[in-house]
Amino acid sequence: MKKLESFFSIIGVILIGAVIIFFAVKGMILHVWMSPAEPITYAIHGIDDRNLKVIFLPDNEGLFWYQDESIEEVVHAKLRGSYGTHYFWRLWKIEGPHISIGYRIYPSDVKPITMEIETIQKHIIGNGIPSFSKVGDTTYSTLLFGRDRLKFEGMWLKKEQTNTEFVSDSLKLSKR
Repeated sequence: MKKLESFFSIIGVILIGAVIIFFAVKGMILHVWMSPAEPITYAIHGIDDRNLKVIFLPDNEGLFWYQDESIEEVVHAKLRGSYGTHYFWRLWKIEGPHISIGYRIYPSDVKPITMEIETIQKHIIGNGIPSFSKVGDTTYSTLLFGRDRLKFEGMWLKKEQTNTEFVSDSLKLSKR
């Protein structure tokens, strides 16, 4: 009986050690986010006439466009991000500034990315309160990428056809 107890104790220690090694080694692997080759647009159009578009551009850049009744704001940003580490089921670990405990449960059809967003250019029309950071500021956000959707700042944006004229006009506006 003592041999059996000793055997199970050894097996328990081995299992606990394997789990610790699994989490430690898997957490050391970093997958860097790369921007798409062609612009990809996600948008939400509110019934209250507020609109938000996030457009991912080549060269790790993006456009953030917000409009309501009193303001239209266009931000051209540099983006740097890393994918979270998927362990099993819906358990992910994300890392970045202001994240103390990075383990999270996310929906099964998304991939989290910790994104650094550096505002490089900005243009505002109107007198409303700006939604995005000032030029030169850097913010951090965890984005959830799904097949045809994106969660940004607590809102689910749907993937839509990219309007290249809108992208071109927005880039021109932000560079003024």
